[in-house]
Amino acid sequence: MKQNFSEKRKLPRFLCHAVFKECSLGILNAHYAVTPINYHHQGIGLYTASPLPDVKAAMLIVNYQAEEESLKRLEFAVQIVHAIELDTGCQYGVSFDSKTKMNQALHTELLRIETILANTAGNDDRYGLFT
Repeated sequence: MKQNFSEKRKLPRFLCHAVFKECSLGILNAHYAVTPINYHHQGIGLYTASPLPDVKAAMLIVNYQAEEESLKRLEFAVQIVHAIELDTGCQYGVSFDSKTKMNQALHTELLRIETILANTAGNDDRYGLFT
């Protein structure tokens, strides 16, 4: 019997692109630049060239801009749920949902970013090779 494995995740993830202008993690009074990989309103995948300190919680700082809007900044507590060390760097899974209840304005903005990424996602050029 053949099974369909087209979507293994509960929520679809959207590739991050030029919407994200700057992204960093604040850990133990230091800030580390990270590259966003993929996103949904409950979490984000991040990449770094070298490992981050081994902690479970951090502050995520995201500067983003959609279309003709001015640059916006979000800064909020996150949970680091997994870390994978690769030959070329490290991948981190970061969860926006913590044990504390997220305020509605932040949740609404995270959903808005997801909508922006979903609307600009193109299946024909998923990795931006032809742009």
